[in-house]
Amino acid sequence: MNPEEHVSHRPRVAALLDGVTGIDWNGDAPPLGDEVPRDLVRFLGLAEQMARTVARVHERGVTHGDLRPENFRWRNKEVLLAGFGYAVTFQAGHAGFVPLDRLPPDAAYLAPEQTGRMNCPVDHRADLYALGGTFYRLATGRPPFADRERSALIHAHLAKEPLAPGELAPWLPPALSQIILRLLAKEPDERYQSASGLAEDLAQLRAAAERGKPLDQVSLRATGRVLLPRAPRRQHGRDQALAELRAAFDTVTRGGNECLFLAGEAGVGKTSLVNELQRPVALRAGRFVRGKCEQFQRDRPLFAPVQALRQLLTLLTGESEEVLRELRPRLPAGLGPDAGALLELLPELPLLAGELPPPASLDPREAQRRLTELLVRFVGLVASPSRPLVLVLDDLQWADQPTVDFVTALREDGNLDGVLLAGLFRRDELERAPALRRLTEQAPSAVLQLENLPPREMSSLVGEMLGVPADEMRELAGEIHRATQGNPFHAIELVQSLHREGTLVFDAVRGRWTWDAAALAIHPPSTNVVEFLTHNLSDLPPATADALVVAAAPNRGQIGAA
Repeated sequence: MNPEEHVSHRPRVAALLDGVTGIDWNGDAPPLGDEVPRDLVRFLGLAEQMARTVARVHERGVTHGDLRPENFRWRNKEVLLAGFGYAVTFQAGHAGFVPLDRLPPDAAYLAPEQTGRMNCPVDHRADLYALGGTFYRLATGRPPFADRERSALIHAHLAKEPLAPGELAPWLPPALSQIILRLLAKEPDERYQSASGLAEDLAQLRAAAERGKPLDQVSLRATGRVLLPRAPRRQHGRDQALAELRAAFDTVTRGGNECLFLAGEAGVGKTSLVNELQRPVALRAGRFVRGKCEQFQRDRPLFAPVQALRQLLTLLTGESEEVLRELRPRLPAGLGPDAGALLELLPELPLLAGELPPPASLDPREAQRRLTELLVRFVGLVASPSRPLVLVLDDLQWADQPTVDFVTALREDGNLDGVLLAGLFRRDELERAPALRRLTEQAPSAVLQLENLPPREMSSLVGEMLGVPADEMRELAGEIHRATQGNPFHAIELVQSLHREGTLVFDAVRGRWTWDAAALAIHPPSTNVVEFLTHNLSDLPPATADALVVAAAPNRGQIGAA
């Protein structure tokens, strides 16, 4: 994500933070630097101030997105926060497989989910990871991971555990060292859930240190209660399908290519399931790209494959110079004299392959066949078992014939190495897609059928959303299941809607979730996600509602992203 991509957020961010103390908009106050006192009481006081400043930003509905030591400033004994170029308003979402050169400039403090290489929503808890990294640097003089190359840093954030800061800074007590490590947890659910909760724990430690009380006797909160329904992180009821998907990916890392199809109704979780491959792909130095067929773009041949391969080119151009030196001569040589035929579809190709000669003229049928061959050849040139490629094509029920031909060619090419093609489609639309139906009938064992969730798995999903054991949610989950027929995306949206309308609330006094059983019992069941969303647009923010109006149009297909 470049700051330029967030320009539209800046007026909104500035308006939300108007009047908030501790903001250095101009960035002219001196940074904290590394001259942080190694005195425990003073360090705890400084850390508490930093946490409270972040908490004030979060309370206004803003995620900073680029917390690091250089963005904390110091003026008149007050901690100020600067560097809002990546700030966005609260909206949990997935970052996508972000090219390395588009990540924030200092990746040493980047939360794992911000890399787009794990199937996890990005929300305010990414700031808490970065705050943990900042504390680590201020306490030890170095960031949690010392790698300088971006790809190595990304791998460390995803896969490595940092050395306990107390081992590098013996003056740190175990209680504070553990707080820093908790902030640096890979999974957002395992971190502190709010900066204000963190600040309260730091205040308790500071007060104990001032009195000379042993810090290990201070009762600290765990990660904190979930006060708002959150998007589930885990896959529920998908163990078998996920195992098959991961096995297919493991196979291509040893050589060869694989093709799997994920079938199910809109909202059943096809996209969410295939996104689980993002982290393993990143850990294998691979690439994960996707394209989406559009119902009203069938007059544009190869729309989805081209979308995915242009995304791949963007990822490739952001690679290290060492990778590019090896790739640049290989592309024109491997694509051959007709490589120029790809320019209309992949205009970015010359950035890697250099100037390409014009192709020979062919009749339309032969020209289309040549394009398919060249695209498959391009895939084979950039993928390998050591740098695998996962190519996701969504909503294949609306694929044009050239796209089906491309899928068929990829699937049947015995020379491809390190390629996993995942095709997603709505099962109930298959009868209206004869070309796709014939393709899937040729390989029935390659089709993973995803069904709606049974009641037990629905209890697990609702429990995760509300941060409580599944058994406590059995009654609520039963009503959710009745109203949604077990559709996961539908269920998530319904829980969020019930909370917005006040039917589902967190009782802070009793420390538990409560709901209006009578209001929920009369909630009409919806036969599908689109029907539910079109009845609930009034509950949503205007921008979200506008987006869903488009998505909910008959057979539009955007809802199937869940």
